[in-house]
Amino acid sequence: MLKKIEHILVIDDEQTCVYITELVLKKAGYGNKISSFNYGRQALDFLQKLDQNNEEFPELIFLDIKMPEFSGFDFLEEYHRLELDKTHNSSVVMCSSDSNEKTKTKAMKYNCVVDYIEKALKVDKYHKIVEKHFSKGEK
Repeated sequence: MLKKIEHILVIDDEQTCVYITELVLKKAGYGNKISSFNYGRQALDFLQKLDQNNEEFPELIFLDIKMPEFSGFDFLEEYHRLELDKTHNSSVVMCSSDSNEKTKTKAMKYNCVVDYIEKALKVDKYHKIVEKHFSKGEK
């Protein structure tokens, strides 16, 4: 049995990717609450507000790597510096059109990062991610 996911955060500078990700998540049955941002800095501000107000934090974060001004790696560095990765049990899935092994290795060095996937996701890919990282008794 899978742990229920109440809140998912999608961070991607491409609005089309955000729209498709939200659509696929809803079709997969994970659309209870989906927040999305086109900029990493905005998403980080949002998470800080949730943290300060003791509000529901997302269990799962889909994070694009290549974004202007504030990349996915910039986001992870700041997320770690603010200790949000220590105070919340969110799982981060890095998303990229880049299949470079060095990029994947760099991403997986962060404790909060649980997976690295290439973009365009399909429903079965979301199911696999959830089954892999949210089976009952884990995260």
